[in-house]
Amino acid sequence: MQKRVLVVGAGPAGLTVADVLSEHGLKVTIHEREHVAGGFLNLIPKRRFDKNKFIEPIIKRLSSRGVKIKFGIDTKLETLPNLAFDFIVAAVGTQKQREIMMTFKKPKHTMNSIDYLKSDVKARTVAVIGGGNVAVDCACEAVSRGGEVTLLYRRTEQEMRADKKEIEYAKDIGVKFEFNVSNFDRDVDILVIAIGLDSEVQDFKSDKIFVAGDAHTGAASIASAVNDARHVANEIISLCHPSNLDAR
Repeated sequence: MQKRVLVVGAGPAGLTVADVLSEHGLKVTIHEREHVAGGFLNLIPKRRFDKNKFIEPIIKRLSSRGVKIKFGIDTKLETLPNLAFDFIVAAVGTQKQREIMMTFKKPKHTMNSIDYLKSDVKARTVAVIGGGNVAVDCACEAVSRGGEVTLLYRRTEQEMRADKKEIEYAKDIGVKFEFNVSNFDRDVDILVIAIGLDSEVQDFKSDKIFVAGDAHTGAASIASAVNDARHVANEIISLCHPSNLDAR
Protein backbone atom coordinates (compact mmCIF):
# COMPACT_ATOMS: atom_id res chain seq x y z
CA MET A 1 0.00 0.00 0.00
CA GLN A 2 1.34 3.43 -0.98
CA LYS A 3 2.47 5.37 2.10
CA ARG A 4 0.90 8.79 2.64
CA VAL A 5 3.10 11.66 3.86
CA LEU A 6 2.11 15.14 5.00
CA VAL A 7 4.77 17.83 4.74
CA VAL A 8 4.01 20.98 6.73
CA GLY A 9 5.72 23.93 5.09
CA ALA A 10 6.61 24.69 1.47
CA GLY A 11 9.96 26.34 2.06
CA PRO A 12 13.30 24.91 0.88
CA ALA A 13 13.20 22.01 3.37
CA GLY A 14 9.56 21.10 2.79
CA LEU A 15 9.88 21.20 -0.99
CA THR A 16 13.05 19.09 -0.84
CA VAL A 17 11.46 16.45 1.38
CA ALA A 18 8.46 16.27 -0.95
CA ASP A 19 10.73 16.07 -4.00
CA VAL A 20 12.76 13.13 -2.67
CA LEU A 21 9.79 11.23 -1.25
CA SER A 22 7.63 11.61 -4.36
CA GLU A 23 10.56 10.46 -6.51
CA HIS A 24 10.43 7.20 -4.55
CA GLY A 25 6.72 6.70 -5.04
CA LEU A 26 5.31 8.00 -1.75
CA LYS A 27 2.04 9.93 -1.88
CA VAL A 28 2.88 13.42 -0.63
CA THR A 29 0.66 16.33 0.38
CA ILE A 30 2.07 19.71 1.40
CA HIS A 31 0.28 22.16 3.70
CA GLU A 32 1.52 25.76 3.47
CA ARG A 33 0.01 28.56 5.54
CA GLU A 34 0.99 31.27 3.06
CA HIS A 35 -0.42 31.49 -0.46
CA VAL A 36 2.87 30.94 -2.26
CA ALA A 37 5.65 28.36 -2.04
CA GLY A 38 9.20 29.23 -1.06
CA GLY A 39 9.00 30.27 2.57
CA PHE A 40 11.74 32.66 3.56
CA LEU A 41 13.17 32.55 0.03
CA ASN A 42 10.42 34.98 -0.94
CA LEU A 43 11.98 37.63 1.30
CA ILE A 44 15.56 37.40 -0.04
CA PRO A 45 16.47 40.07 -2.62
CA LYS A 46 16.97 38.71 -6.11
CA ARG A 47 20.46 40.23 -6.25
CA ARG A 48 21.44 37.79 -3.48
CA PHE A 49 19.41 34.72 -4.44
CA ASP A 50 17.15 34.00 -7.40
CA LYS A 51 14.39 31.97 -5.74
CA ASN A 52 12.84 30.93 -9.05
CA LYS A 53 15.91 28.91 -10.02
CA PHE A 54 15.30 26.80 -6.92
CA ILE A 55 11.50 26.77 -6.65
CA GLU A 56 10.26 26.42 -10.22
CA PRO A 57 12.06 23.14 -11.12
CA ILE A 58 10.91 21.48 -7.89
CA ILE A 59 7.32 22.66 -8.30
CA LYS A 60 7.29 21.30 -11.85
CA ARG A 61 8.57 17.90 -10.69
CA LEU A 62 6.11 17.75 -7.80
CA SER A 63 3.22 18.55 -10.08
CA SER A 64 4.24 15.84 -12.55
CA ARG A 65 4.23 13.30 -9.69
CA GLY A 66 0.83 14.28 -8.38
CA VAL A 67 2.01 16.07 -5.23
CA LYS A 68 -0.69 18.41 -3.94
CA ILE A 69 0.29 21.73 -2.36
CA LYS A 70 -2.56 23.16 -0.32
CA PHE A 71 -2.06 26.84 0.40
CA GLY A 72 -3.60 28.91 3.17
CA ILE A 73 -3.61 26.03 5.66
CA ASP A 74 -2.10 26.88 9.05
CA THR A 75 -1.49 23.40 10.44
CA LYS A 76 -0.91 23.62 14.19
CA LEU A 77 2.04 21.59 15.43
CA GLU A 78 0.10 20.22 18.39
CA THR A 79 -2.39 18.60 16.01
CA LEU A 80 0.22 16.62 14.04
CA PRO A 81 0.08 13.37 16.08
CA ASN A 82 -3.65 13.11 15.37
CA LEU A 83 -3.51 13.56 11.59
CA ALA A 84 -4.25 10.53 9.42
CA PHE A 85 -0.94 10.13 7.56
CA ASP A 86 1.66 7.39 7.72
CA PHE A 87 4.41 9.98 8.17
CA ILE A 88 4.43 13.71 8.88
CA VAL A 89 7.33 16.09 8.32
CA ALA A 90 7.36 19.45 10.11
CA ALA A 91 9.40 21.80 7.91
CA VAL A 92 8.13 25.02 9.42
CA GLY A 93 11.36 26.98 9.73
CA THR A 94 12.18 29.11 12.75
CA GLN A 95 9.67 31.24 14.62
CA LYS A 96 10.99 32.29 18.05
CA GLN A 97 12.70 35.67 18.42
CA ARG A 98 16.12 35.48 20.05
CA GLU A 99 16.98 37.58 23.06
CA ILE A 100 18.38 41.02 22.27
CA MET A 101 21.84 41.47 23.81
CA MET A 102 21.59 45.24 24.22
CA THR A 103 19.33 47.78 25.89
CA PHE A 104 17.28 50.20 23.85
CA LYS A 105 14.70 52.91 24.21
CA LYS A 106 11.34 51.62 23.05
CA PRO A 107 10.53 53.37 19.78
CA LYS A 108 7.13 54.19 18.33
CA HIS A 109 7.04 50.84 16.55
CA THR A 110 9.08 47.63 16.84
CA MET A 111 8.95 44.87 14.23
CA ASN A 112 10.83 41.63 13.71
CA SER A 113 12.67 41.14 10.46
CA ILE A 114 10.16 38.72 8.91
CA ASP A 115 7.16 40.94 9.56
CA TYR A 116 9.02 43.98 8.27
CA LEU A 117 10.11 42.35 5.02
CA LYS A 118 6.60 41.00 4.43
CA SER A 119 5.07 44.42 5.00
CA ASP A 120 5.17 47.66 3.04
CA VAL A 121 5.61 49.83 6.13
CA LYS A 122 7.42 53.10 5.45
CA ALA A 123 9.08 55.39 7.97
CA ARG A 124 11.30 58.44 7.97
CA THR A 125 13.82 57.01 10.43
CA VAL A 126 14.59 53.30 10.83
CA ALA A 127 17.07 51.43 13.00
CA VAL A 128 17.91 47.77 12.39
CA ILE A 129 19.57 45.58 15.03
CA GLY A 130 21.58 42.63 13.71
CA GLY A 131 24.71 41.52 11.90
CA GLY A 132 23.60 38.95 9.33
CA ASN A 133 22.36 39.08 5.78
CA VAL A 134 18.76 39.43 6.92
CA ALA A 135 19.62 42.53 8.94
CA VAL A 136 21.33 44.04 5.90
CA ASP A 137 18.33 43.08 3.73
CA CYS A 138 16.02 44.93 6.15
CA ALA A 139 18.26 48.00 6.15
CA CYS A 140 18.45 48.09 2.34
CA GLU A 141 14.69 47.61 2.07
CA ALA A 142 14.12 50.49 4.49
CA VAL A 143 16.27 52.73 2.28
CA SER A 144 14.26 51.70 -0.78
CA ARG A 145 11.14 52.78 1.12
CA GLY A 146 12.57 56.24 1.63
CA GLY A 147 13.91 55.93 5.15
CA GLU A 148 17.04 57.20 6.85
CA VAL A 149 18.53 53.96 8.10
CA THR A 150 21.07 52.95 10.71
CA LEU A 151 22.17 49.36 11.25
CA LEU A 152 23.36 48.59 14.78
CA TYR A 153 25.64 45.69 15.64
CA ARG A 154 26.96 44.78 19.08
CA ARG A 155 30.33 43.57 17.77
CA THR A 156 32.87 44.78 15.23
CA GLU A 157 32.36 45.02 11.48
CA GLN A 158 34.84 42.17 10.99
CA GLU A 159 32.60 39.93 13.12
CA MET A 160 29.44 40.55 11.10
CA ARG A 161 27.98 37.38 9.60
CA ALA A 162 26.65 39.21 6.56
CA ASP A 163 28.43 38.82 3.23
CA LYS A 164 31.02 41.54 2.70
CA LYS A 165 29.56 42.47 -0.68
CA GLU A 166 26.15 42.95 0.94
CA ILE A 167 27.64 45.24 3.58
CA GLU A 168 29.35 47.30 0.89
CA TYR A 169 26.15 47.45 -1.14
CA ALA A 170 24.27 48.74 1.90
CA LYS A 171 26.87 51.40 2.53
CA ASP A 172 26.73 52.46 -1.12
CA ILE A 173 22.98 53.08 -1.00
CA GLY A 174 23.17 55.09 2.22
CA VAL A 175 22.81 52.70 5.18
CA LYS A 176 24.76 53.97 8.18
CA PHE A 177 26.52 51.40 10.36
CA GLU A 178 27.30 51.60 14.07
CA PHE A 179 29.41 48.90 15.71
CA ASN A 180 30.10 47.81 19.29
CA VAL A 181 26.68 49.09 20.28
CA SER A 182 25.52 48.05 23.75
CA ASN A 183 22.54 50.37 24.07
CA PHE A 184 20.32 52.44 21.80
CA ASP A 185 18.42 55.37 23.27
CA ARG A 186 17.60 57.69 20.39
CA ASP A 187 14.22 58.29 18.80
CA VAL A 188 13.38 56.44 15.59
CA ASP A 189 10.07 55.74 13.91
CA ILE A 190 10.68 51.99 13.57
CA LEU A 191 13.12 49.59 15.19
CA VAL A 192 13.57 46.34 13.25
CA ILE A 193 14.87 43.35 15.22
CA ALA A 194 16.92 41.15 12.88
CA ILE A 195 19.04 39.06 15.24
CA GLY A 196 17.78 35.67 14.09
CA LEU A 197 15.04 33.24 15.02
CA ASP A 198 15.09 29.86 16.74
CA SER A 199 12.90 26.81 16.30
CA GLU A 200 9.90 26.29 18.56
CA VAL A 201 9.34 22.70 17.44
CA GLN A 202 9.55 20.24 20.32
CA ASP A 203 10.30 16.53 20.33
CA PHE A 204 7.06 14.82 19.35
CA LYS A 205 8.16 11.42 20.71
CA SER A 206 6.40 9.78 17.77
CA ASP A 207 7.90 7.43 15.23
CA LYS A 208 5.74 8.90 12.47
CA ILE A 209 6.67 12.59 12.93
CA PHE A 210 9.94 14.05 11.67
CA VAL A 211 11.37 17.59 11.78
CA ALA A 212 13.39 18.93 8.86
CA GLY A 213 15.39 21.98 7.83
CA ASP A 214 15.80 25.04 10.05
CA ALA A 215 13.07 23.76 12.37
CA HIS A 216 15.44 20.86 13.13
CA THR A 217 18.91 22.39 12.90
CA GLY A 218 18.21 26.03 13.74
CA ALA A 219 18.48 28.90 11.30
CA ALA A 220 21.36 28.30 8.89
CA SER A 221 21.97 28.41 5.15
CA ILE A 222 19.65 27.27 2.38
CA ALA A 223 22.11 24.48 1.60
CA SER A 224 22.02 23.31 5.22
CA ALA A 225 18.21 23.20 5.24
CA VAL A 226 18.14 21.25 1.97
CA ASN A 227 20.77 18.76 3.14
CA ASP A 228 18.92 18.13 6.38
CA ALA A 229 15.67 17.68 4.46
CA ARG A 230 17.28 15.06 2.20
CA HIS A 231 18.54 13.20 5.26
CA VAL A 232 15.04 13.18 6.79
CA ALA A 233 13.47 12.06 3.52
CA ASN A 234 15.93 9.19 3.25
CA GLU A 235 15.10 8.13 6.82
CA ILE A 236 11.46 7.83 5.83
CA ILE A 237 12.34 5.99 2.62
CA SER A 238 14.41 3.49 4.58
CA LEU A 239 11.37 2.77 6.78
CA CYS A 240 9.13 2.25 3.75
CA HIS A 241 11.39 0.21 1.47
CA PRO A 242 15.01 0.05 2.62
CA SER A 243 16.17 -1.77 -0.52
CA ASN A 244 15.34 1.35 -2.56
CA LEU A 245 17.06 3.91 -0.33
CA ASP A 246 18.57 6.82 -2.21
CA ALA A 247 21.76 7.55 -0.27
CA ARG A 248 22.23 11.04 -1.67
